[in-house]
Amino acid sequence: VPGVNPSRHALFVGDLDGERFVLKRYDTSDTNRRRELQRSAAVLHKLRCPGVVRVAAIFHGAYGGKPCSYVQMRMVGQGVTMREWLRARLSTGDLSMGNIQLAFLRLAESVQAIHAAGVAHADLKLINVV
Repeated sequence: VPGVNPSRHALFVGDLDGERFVLKRYDTSDTNRRRELQRSAAVLHKLRCPGVVRVAAIFHGAYGGKPCSYVQMRMVGQGVTMREWLRARLSTGDLSMGNIQLAFLRLAESVQAIHAAGVAHADLKLINVV
């Protein structure tokens, strides 16, 4: 979830009502971090942008005696990251400047949409872009 860069783990990938989703756990022992995660999740639940993963729900609990939050997000595509996409294109020679420009334009549009909604992505890198 943008705006928060805590320790997180994908706990579960599954289907719910015919839609694939992933459940991630975030350490929210810091109350400010928990509040920001809650705010970001609420914004991303409402935001409709093709390049932004929709947050379906957020749950709060504990793990190992520490407060944590669980975020349920829609699973996107085949799960191929931008880094994997670039590597595959480079290995086959199927990487044109037009493809690169289009991919990064779509990424910029997605980042602009979440920033306009008041959320900042704290961990933007090629392996986090699907």
